[in-house]
Amino acid sequence: MENMTIHPGPFNKELLFLETSHRAYNMFYGDSNPEETLDLRRGDRELWKHIKAGFEGVFNCGFKPLDHSLITALVERWRPETHTFHLPIGEVTVTLQDVHLMWDLRIDGEVVTGCQRTWSLAEKIETCYRLLGIETEQGNFRGAQLKMPFLRTVLETTLSDNATNEQCMQRARAYILLLLGGSIFPDGADNSVHMNLLVLLEDFDRCGGLSWGSAALACLYRNLCKGATNDKIIAGPLMLLQLWAWSRIRATGPKYDGHALQRPFVCVFMAIESIYGSWASNFEVLPRYIHALETSNPNTVVVWSHDPNSSSNIKTFKYVFWAFGPAIEAFAYCIPVICVDGTHLKGSYKGKLLTAVTKDANNHILPLAYAIVDEETQLRWYVANNNSRELCVISDRHKGILNAMSTLDEWKEPIAYH
Repeated sequence: MENMTIHPGPFNKELLFLETSHRAYNMFYGDSNPEETLDLRRGDRELWKHIKAGFEGVFNCGFKPLDHSLITALVERWRPETHTFHLPIGEVTVTLQDVHLMWDLRIDGEVVTGCQRTWSLAEKIETCYRLLGIETEQGNFRGAQLKMPFLRTVLETTLSDNATNEQCMQRARAYILLLLGGSIFPDGADNSVHMNLLVLLEDFDRCGGLSWGSAALACLYRNLCKGATNDKIIAGPLMLLQLWAWSRIRATGPKYDGHALQRPFVCVFMAIESIYGSWASNFEVLPRYIHALETSNPNTVVVWSHDPNSSSNIKTFKYVFWAFGPAIEAFAYCIPVICVDGTHLKGSYKGKLLTAVTKDANNHILPLAYAIVDEETQLRWYVANNNSRELCVISDRHKGILNAMSTLDEWKEPIAYH
């Protein structure tokens, strides 16, 4: 076949006037090898070693200061006999599921374990050089543990752009080792990490299959049991404990605004929102939900109220009260006692959820009515209780209830006693 000559272009050099300095020019007119690829540089190779080894979740949580008062209060309520916190509401504890949700650590797979071997100085120096690529001496160790201040000093040096894959893996091991010694398995001195953990990082594929979550939980339990004595120092994965408290005891944690918290801790709240919906979406469907209750439950009583200053197209929610028809009918066969109480809604729109309950002939709790309001004012309590007669009312003596009892005929003695 006759050789064909292809013009490399450009035909018009008014716009593309840098032709001679372009790499394509050397490909056609020079001696460059067209099969030679570019040397690609990237700075995230170390990061992906974290992910492959199974520590992405802990890495993404970032640094958060520990709440000393919260941790101390929890330790004071920890019982080593049951491995649970004894609270007024009952017993609670951190579970494997919590570890997986908070830190995204694996909770199945091979057990994280190792023999308490005796490390010679030569073995420690050789292992650190082989797995971390750093030169150590006797002063960098404390027994079988590597001092983390020295390790942090090494990591302050910048990794070369021409670093090999092995050098990147060594740097990743150093980062993970700091993570293990500083967040997951910190010791009482808070300045060293055991050499046995470094050995487990030799093979990243095997490391990613280890049950680090189980080991973290066991370490937390052990340190809580030690801290429950008269020790003044507690170690272990305390950040995990704090994240658990923030999630399970919401009053102790920061307010979630959808952006402030990082993965994977934020995934807990995102999962809740995915399952139950956001506050905005729930308030949007509230009218349809209440209408469905009315149509599917005959004799159900519903009272709506909107802000009188709201526009005709968009009604601003003020309060809603509802009592199921079957509950109203069943009240005729219950003891004439009503317990009225409310709780603050912690979501974006605040407000309060009010409930009224009684007891049936079998001494079981029977819910009577519910209300979602902005404040426990006299009007709201009147709407929620204006059908009550010859009753004994039990409450926390909130100002709104007292006003209703003193001003409304339906609440005055001898019809109702408070």
